[in-house]
Amino acid sequence: SILATIQSSGLVPSKSFGSIVCVSVLERTSNSKARVLSMQSCTAIVEEFGLSGIGKKGVVLTAKVLSEESLADVRTASLDLLEMVLSKMNGDVDRLARICGSSNLSDKARSLLEERWSRRSAPAGLKRSQSKRGKNMIPSPRSKIS
Repeated sequence: SILATIQSSGLVPSKSFGSIVCVSVLERTSNSKARVLSMQSCTAIVEEFGLSGIGKKGVVLTAKVLSEESLADVRTASLDLLEMVLSKMNGDVDRLARICGSSNLSDKARSLLEERWSRRSAPAGLKRSQSKRGKNMIPSPRSKIS
């Protein structure tokens, strides 16, 4: 894809790639495939460089896309990106909502994001508690020797 070519060529520094190229593509194109590719690239950039990789403009624009978009694949890509943003914000949905504003993040979009975040964090919590219980129930080899 063109985005991958631009990124690999070194024309734009990797840290600035998201805020300069991907956010511009997301902002200016109506092509759904280009929007999905742009958000997938932004997700990888946020994972690697943090929120500065797409900046406030990218976060607000992604929230607006989630609120207004009707195509499922674009909505899923925007949810994935906002989930990554939330992970960098330690799961603070209220802070994200304040940054985006109510005009950009609709109530429906916020509830979708909260639901996705709760599903993501709930299984991880169960795994941690189950592994602690399982660890305590298995006797250590030293206790058998003594």
